[in-house]
Amino acid sequence: MSCANRNRFSWIMPLMAFAISVLGLVAGVAPAAADSAEKPKVAVLGLEVTDKGAGVDAATTQFAKTLSDAMRLRPGQGSGPYWLAQNSAREFIDLKAIAGCDDEGKDTKEARDKYRECVARIGADLKTDYLVYGKVERDKSSYLVTVYLLRVSTKQIEQKIPESVPFDQSSGAEAVTWGKNIYGRLVGAATQGSIVVRSSAQRGTVLINNRPRGSLVAGELKIPNLPEGSYEVAVDAEGHPRYKQTITVVGGEEATVLTKWEDKVLPEGNGNGNGNGNLESREGLVSRDGGNNKGLWKGMFFGGLALAAGGGGFWAYSWNKIDGAKPTLDSSHCGDPVLDAATSSACDYRRNTGIGMGIVGVGGAMAAVGFYFAYIRESKPTERSASHRKLRDRVVVTPVVSTDAAGAIVRFDF
Repeated sequence: MSCANRNRFSWIMPLMAFAISVLGLVAGVAPAAADSAEKPKVAVLGLEVTDKGAGVDAATTQFAKTLSDAMRLRPGQGSGPYWLAQNSAREFIDLKAIAGCDDEGKDTKEARDKYRECVARIGADLKTDYLVYGKVERDKSSYLVTVYLLRVSTKQIEQKIPESVPFDQSSGAEAVTWGKNIYGRLVGAATQGSIVVRSSAQRGTVLINNRPRGSLVAGELKIPNLPEGSYEVAVDAEGHPRYKQTITVVGGEEATVLTKWEDKVLPEGNGNGNGNGNLESREGLVSRDGGNNKGLWKGMFFGGLALAAGGGGFWAYSWNKIDGAKPTLDSSHCGDPVLDAATSSACDYRRNTGIGMGIVGVGGAMAAVGFYFAYIRESKPTERSASHRKLRDRVVVTPVVSTDAAGAIVRFDF
């Protein structure tokens, strides 16, 4: 191709590059759009407060509102099998009055079918695929909640959840948890999640709402089977103040806590007035007295083991040599002033067995004392943790409580 022809078609390459980039962008956006389109829409209507003889009071009305708002959270965030339909945060009692739906409580099948058809028309007007509605009644000691999931196209109820919520769990975070849980069960979504704690500290105790739930292993711990809700996660690690973070658990999802400490282990003469290397005194700080000399006791333990092993070897060697040197040796002969060479050698080996046994005893005593002070005896702490539990140097014993198992599991970390 001549230079003139190349100049005529010089615009082709930039145009092709632009087209390829646009196709790539569309290919990336299309799956996300397809995913959102695949999910059907659900309208969660405000629960109706009905009178069961005890009257309708402000507390019951507020509980019904809190529960309804909580049930909208998951589909509003795109979590679960449905998306929340637009402009669907309406009150069921108002829409029912506008649509002219008869009382649900009539007993005949014809009346019940007519009622469902009326409710389905409400869903069609809201342009939703599914409709969540229900009622709240005040009982003697709890609220009776009944929630329905209706498929608009078939006018059929696909799920019904009756639940009793105690009065002392009908406000605040507990009421929100109830709403999320009821919605999850209604639509078949997971109602439990998990928390993963990852820490720069290799060892430590993890507490959920001030209850020990396990120990860090290589800086990580996973706590499964947690109902949806808000949790305070705390980590006690030696040499650091207690780390705290409040985190929300969503059903079917994993929440991660990353510990970040600004406080460091302080050097000697840290300015706290004692100059002995203790950690700075703050609430929740787990520290050690610098004069405990754990390293010395550990060295004594391993040194004692080595000494006892050497003494045992020396004893065994000398014992075998006795028989080889003088099989008929009588210990009383070793005190004679004149001994032949074989008897003298055998007496030397006998004395060596006694020395070996003594070395074994000394080494064993050293190892026992070192083990006690290094691994069994508690350190003298300058502070206690905020949970008021003293931590041992290397051995951590923690009860692991699970919601899906009876009793508890005791966990040992060395």
